[in-house]
Amino acid sequence: MDLSRNHKLLPGLIVLIFLMQPQNYLFAAQEETGMLSIHSEISGLTVWVDSIQIGQTPIDSLPLAPGLHTLRVKHPDPHSWMAKDWENSVQIHSGKITSEVVQFPKSIWISSQPEYAQLFIHNQLAGLTPRYILCPDSGLALRFEKPGFQSKYLFLNPNQGPFINITMMPIPDFKFEHQDESVFQSRKVWMTGLISLTSGIAGYVFKHLAERSYDRYLEASRPSDMNTHYDRAVFYDRISGGCYIACEVHFGLALFFSIQGTRGH
Repeated sequence: MDLSRNHKLLPGLIVLIFLMQPQNYLFAAQEETGMLSIHSEISGLTVWVDSIQIGQTPIDSLPLAPGLHTLRVKHPDPHSWMAKDWENSVQIHSGKITSEVVQFPKSIWISSQPEYAQLFIHNQLAGLTPRYILCPDSGLALRFEKPGFQSKYLFLNPNQGPFINITMMPIPDFKFEHQDESVFQSRKVWMTGLISLTSGIAGYVFKHLAERSYDRYLEASRPSDMNTHYDRAVFYDRISGGCYIACEVHFGLALFFSIQGTRGH
């Protein structure tokens, strides 16, 4: 009877012992804490510490247990596809105040005249204009390159946004590669025309072979010979049909390229 009563008391004793042990809470006892302050240019931004939401900016003198903590602050424009939350790791020391200033990179639209210039950021190719870039408070060194135009240099700081348009000056007497476009256009006309002619001749030859095989099929007396000549006639006729289709398609392309070249002049 006493043994059964002890068994009933055992779970309660285990829970009591567990509750008496010191726990590693996020917010430690007052004598063990350090302080964290979080400020941002925009107030009211949601703040997480170690994945726990603790409030909104500005936050002053938040007690935290000493050690490394992960901070995250919600971006003020969550609907922007380039928006990313601010994240950082901070070391908290007992009895000391640690301050963090939240700064989000500015999103700036970069365009150029002419378009599709190569955009280099700190001498690293970032893509072609126009495009969005994120500009930190420290700024970015930009370079624009395009054949036939002088290189353009710009040091970008976030206060210059949100739209930047660059005008590039042409290089005098520069021979663009597309000046030979008329020659290339002429080559396309001749090439497609030649393929059309060759396909037409091949279609005629295979059509003639198909007709000969079909005539032999009609003249054959043995079933094996009839099957052989008939299969050949079908095979040659299919090749002939494909050649005629290729002939018509390339003739149309040659005509199209010829008209396009005439309009270009």
